Amino acid sequence: MTRRHGRIIGFATAALATPVWAQLGRSVVDTPHNLAASGPGVIRATTEEQVCIFCHTPHNAAPIQPLWNRDLPVSGYTVYSSSALDARPGQPTGASKMCLSCHDGTIALGSVVSRDQIIQMAGGVMTLPPGHANLGTDLSDDHPISFRYDATLVGRDPKLTDPAALPLALERDHNAELQCTTCHEAHDNRFGHFLVADNTNSALCRACHQISTTTIDAHMGCASCHQPHSAPSGPFLLRQHHVTATCTGCHDGSHPGAADILADLDRVSSHDTDRPVDPPDPIPGHSTCTDCHDAHTMEPGHADPPGLHPSLGRVGGVTA
Repeated sequence: MTRRHGRIIGFATAALATPVWAQLGRSVVDTPHNLAASGPGVIRATTEEQVCIFCHTPHNAAPIQPLWNRDLPVSGYTVYSSSALDARPGQPTGASKMCLSCHDGTIALGSVVSRDQIIQMAGGVMTLPPGHANLGTDLSDDHPISFRYDATLVGRDPKLTDPAALPLALERDHNAELQCTTCHEAHDNRFGHFLVADNTNSALCRACHQISTTTIDAHMGCASCHQPHSAPSGPFLLRQHHVTATCTGCHDGSHPGAADILADLDRVSSHDTDRPVDPPDPIPGHSTCTDCHDAHTMEPGHADPPGLHPSLGRVGGVTA
């Protein structure tokens, strides 16, 4: 059991300590995860006033720590996969499956083990409504979970931080697996999105992902090009449905300082770039921005032949 899960048990049994939690600034009471009738979120119960009951119960719990009060989903999931992923995620396990008991939208929010009847939610809501919080059972467009993050994985992908050097806030489970709870703390929303740490300047992302640096401001933040959940591209978790569309989201002539690449792509002689991300086989005649440019290492400036133009970055397969 992790330190964070140890705190969960304390929350579940200390119903009279609500004012203290609020003073600490780590209270689930003041977050959208408070589904009680008095909760601050849009989704809440009609009359149920217990806060912890939607996830925990001190008695007659499911045989799952920490005093879990929900059935776990049994449906199969489509998990994330891409040619760039060295890990091999399987079906969700551990704490991630607990999160998915609400966030995959297959089990009623008010369905708890300790009650014979489903707790009724305001407005007749049963499961999480469609939206960013409802991930569904297709997790192929979400950051991978339930895989071992260990020295072996880092040996295959040197752009990952050695697990021994990870910040204490980023906890893996007892199997050294990365779970939803590695990045999210269900009881504390001080950083937004229930993140375990401040993600200003992509600090949380960079705690694991040791990408190279660039001085181009628009390329510094991971969220400029990527989104960790419900990403339109699926593989690579891009903000648009393919690489070129992601790049031309800025490089379309409407952003000062960003080259207008979209105008070049409208020419008769341009490459075909409008194809799916990460195809299983090479596509004849297809090219995309990242074939020549590495957004993580490219720099402004010029270079005389045979030097490499700094806008290429350290893209693979290109040498002076």
